[in-house]
Amino acid sequence: MGSAYQYIGAELAQKQGKTFDVEDLAAGMIRFENGATLILEASWAANIKESEFMETRLYGTRAGLVQRNLDEGYRFEAEIFLEKDGAHFDMKLHPPYPPVTSSYYHFVDCLLTGKPHIATGEEGLKVMQILDALYQSAAAGKPVKIEN
Repeated sequence: MGSAYQYIGAELAQKQGKTFDVEDLAAGMIRFENGATLILEASWAANIKESEFMETRLYGTRAGLVQRNLDEGYRFEAEIFLEKDGAHFDMKLHPPYPPVTSSYYHFVDCLLTGKPHIATGEEGLKVMQILDALYQSAAAGKPVKIEN
């Protein structure tokens, strides 16, 4: 199920005599065959305090994790929440984190060295099918099922 909104940017573009064809906010909920649920939101124009806000939350039956950016930039912190032997543990992962190369670096490295990319073409196709279904759902106002 998806929703997309295009008000803030469209209004600004109209005032400036420009065209605008990108949503301000898109949101979706995806239920997978195994019962897992993915909820996502993406926005570049929203009435929020932060100019850059990025957060990922994972909830499992044995633990949870939250990762968020710091100081509205591209430094991140992560916390893990779990229960062990009847006690609740919160663990913050402190920098320095292991170095992480960007996805662009990985892509170029694969092109130059002939290494296989970690994301297969089949996985890319599935992501595009999910994104297309979210847009279809937003336009139709109802859920869209993706057939395997």
